[in-house]
Amino acid sequence: MENLPTWLIEGSGWTAMILLLTAYILTSTGKIAGRGYTFQILNAIGSACFVLHLGAKKAWPAMTLNIVWFFIGLVTIFIIWRSKAKSDC
Repeated sequence: MENLPTWLIEGSGWTAMILLLTAYILTSTGKIAGRGYTFQILNAIGSACFVLHLGAKKAWPAMTLNIVWFFIGLVTIFIIWRSKAKSDC
């Protein structure tokens, strides 16, 4: 990750911050559901962006947190999809 351009590292950090704050604000104001696709996708992409940013900065504890956050989002997206697929049958 050390060979990545600065604009990509910093851009991923800013993108992550915007996505995660957007998810939090929209959920807190009742605009989207916490168990919905939008919230989970915003969180998964945001945390993936933070993984890139924090890995380049060698901030290992925060990077680890965001790896876990990313997988929680993916698992939840799968659970939502599976429950909707079952209800359509």
